[in-house]
Amino acid sequence: MFYIFVKLIYLLIIFNNVFGLERLWLIRHCDKPKGISNPCCSELGYHRAKSWHLYFTKYFNQNNIIEIYSSNYNEKKTCSIDIIGYKSEHSCQKSQRMFLTAYYIQEKMQKNKLNMNKKINLKYCVGEKNKLLDTILNNKYATDSLIVWEHTEIIKIIKDFGIKITKWHNKRINEYNIVFLIDIKKKQLYYDCFDFINNKTSCSKNVNLWLNKYPIVDLYYTNMQQINLLVTSYYLYIFFSIIYTLIICITYCIYSIIRVRIRTSRRQNYIEIK
Repeated sequence: MFYIFVKLIYLLIIFNNVFGLERLWLIRHCDKPKGISNPCCSELGYHRAKSWHLYFTKYFNQNNIIEIYSSNYNEKKTCSIDIIGYKSEHSCQKSQRMFLTAYYIQEKMQKNKLNMNKKINLKYCVGEKNKLLDTILNNKYATDSLIVWEHTEIIKIIKDFGIKITKWHNKRINEYNIVFLIDIKKKQLYYDCFDFINNKTSCSKNVNLWLNKYPIVDLYYTNMQQINLLVTSYYLYIFFSIIYTLIICITYCIYSIIRVRIRTSRRQNYIEIK
């Protein structure tokens, strides 16, 4: 009985999570190479793109249903022979960096057997953020959406949620490690930075000065754990209250039946006086 109840709590938590988008993640594309006209990642950028999954798998598990979005690209140069199953869109920008970053994240996380769409959503280009957000917010299936995008539009997307944030200044133009997380229900922004070389979270002083009025991503998950603990405690309280009430009712019923039988037995032993 207790096992069944615990299973029901687990299913309720999952159902609560999958009913609509909970979190929106935003990261920038991979590092640019030195050549201005080069649409690919730099060598460092490829390493970063292939390491992002180490960050996200800290937070994603089988309870998450993940959708990845990125801008398509106008293919005139083959940046990677690894890419299979995707078609370029000639109306998009030349840069392939957003797509390449998303591709390697998707590929790596699928190997971890996470619940996610088999392909990246590439329906929109940079400049079509409104259509992109409409699609994301109307997706009732995913719990987590990850957008790999261009840095100036990332800030515009954040502002679309009514969150105040200053622009991505030129002095931070070489920052490719920033993670933004939006709590969809509370419209709260969180941030983090991923040092993929040392596989740890660490932001530069410059980034912390820019974003220090927002909490870090770990705080979001700390709060979520506390909420889940309270929810579980509440269900346990309800469960044991019901069990206690059932025990009282059953005990009273048994007592009543015994009393009735005793009275009946006594009456059968009465001597009828004529």
